[in-house]
Amino acid sequence: MKARRIWLVGSLALLAVSAGVAILLLSGDSTARLPDAASQRAKRGQPYEFQVGHCGLIHIVNFDGDYWDVDPSTMTEAENQRFGINADAGTITLTKDNVAIYRSSAGGDATLHRHTGVKTTFNCM
Repeated sequence: MKARRIWLVGSLALLAVSAGVAILLLSGDSTARLPDAASQRAKRGQPYEFQVGHCGLIHIVNFDGDYWDVDPSTMTEAENQRFGINADAGTITLTKDNVAIYRSSAGGDATLHRHTGVKTTFNCM
């Protein structure tokens, strides 16, 4: 995502990105607090095409109206290198209310759990 504008207000910086998502960054901190997820609701058992961002599944996964956290124990080291920490294309399927499976088009999969509470993430360049 390419940054459009950065506003500085005291010790806070608000970054608006091209997808229209605003991320609040606290100065001197390397984490960002994300606004509420705005993705469409998913139908259980239905695979949806999914593009993993350039920082992989460990960064930001917005699916079924919520953020998700990948379970790293469900990926091999090769899968982590391919889509855990890098961009990828595949499908994501809601399997239970709070569980989803990502399947890479190149092979391999990972389990994700619905995030609870405020979502913060690291800055990814």
